[in-house]
Amino acid sequence: IKSYGSLDYEKVKGKFNLIICNFPAKAGLNAMKKFFWNASKHLEEKGIFATVLVKELKEDFEKIKREEIEVIYEEEKAGYFIYHLRFNKEISFEGDTYSRNEVEYKLDKKKYKMQTARNVPEFEKPSYETLCVNELLKKLEAKEVTIINPFQGHRALSAIHYLRPRKINLISRDLLQIKFAKENL
Repeated sequence: IKSYGSLDYEKVKGKFNLIICNFPAKAGLNAMKKFFWNASKHLEEKGIFATVLVKELKEDFEKIKREEIEVIYEEEKAGYFIYHLRFNKEISFEGDTYSRNEVEYKLDKKKYKMQTARNVPEFEKPSYETLCVNELLKKLEAKEVTIINPFQGHRALSAIHYLRPRKINLISRDLLQIKFAKENL
């Protein structure tokens, strides 16, 4: 068994006979294009991409279907669809799939620019909870900080601003949070 900690296929190596996924409903059209189309680069010649899509994504799926994609199996269930796809040629999508917008985050008199991600909390501004954490950080000292679920990175950036730790650990099961928080640091 090989395990890849990867956002879509960015760290996946090799080609496979079968790729299976339950595509996240809130990822967005560009994320669907990237995930589905780039599967073609990771499948053997007769490989199959099998996916489950909630009914709300049926219309988006129809938008991303292309002549290079053959639907070899389709089944409708209560609330979702099952598709088995085969690609007759590689398709790529390299566009921006996750970025939402750039925001300014102000701490004291200093301003930080942050790139925010789709479907990750605090995409417009820090939450009340984060503002409360900031008040606490002003009173603490720390050489190492661990942020669980860093969202866009507001709390991690606040920790650097107020504590100047030697090390910051970002922990989340959501790799998109890790990616954007790390880039914003």
